[in-house]
Amino acid sequence: EALRVLETIGVLVAQPGRGPDAGARIVRNPDDALGRLLRLHFALGSYSLHDVLEARVVLERSSFEGAACHAPDEDLDEAEELVAGMAEPGIGVSAFNDLDTRFHVLIARSSGNALTSTLTSAVRESVRPLILRALEAAEDWPATARALNAEHRTLLTLVREGSGPEAADLVEWHIRGLHGTLVEDPTGHTTP
Repeated sequence: EALRVLETIGVLVAQPGRGPDAGARIVRNPDDALGRLLRLHFALGSYSLHDVLEARVVLERSSFEGAACHAPDEDLDEAEELVAGMAEPGIGVSAFNDLDTRFHVLIARSSGNALTSTLTSAVRESVRPLILRALEAAEDWPATARALNAEHRTLLTLVREGSGPEAADLVEWHIRGLHGTLVEDPTGHTTP
């Protein structure tokens, strides 16, 4: 039974039968499993939205500062493509949210710290539905998309320039700006 639970949350994969593929093995990339587990705890009230957002600020500050020192050019080129995708005229909220998530997770992966990357991915995934609802509630979606993506463009420029502290400050401002629409009070009651 414990193996089935671990398989359900994505920690391991179990294959019945015989041979080299049979048996249970640990999943190499824990990002999805941690994201599901964090989402579950968030839904159960184990963590307030305020606490999750504060953790995201800490992790993303570290990610952007690290990426400014360690990000390989190919990762920054991929981030450039994501920013370009978010700038497409008429982009929908859901598509923007997907590209936005990929952008932030890519920068975390580029930071050179695998644990920070995994935790950032898990935290970002746990609030993804809330971010989507907040974006859907925007009074002027095209203007909101342009403003958010202008911040992404500036963040990417700062990372490319190696300006880690400035990128860290801007990503905190970027997160708090959007998430201020999600957090009503420090207990985590939400308002999207």
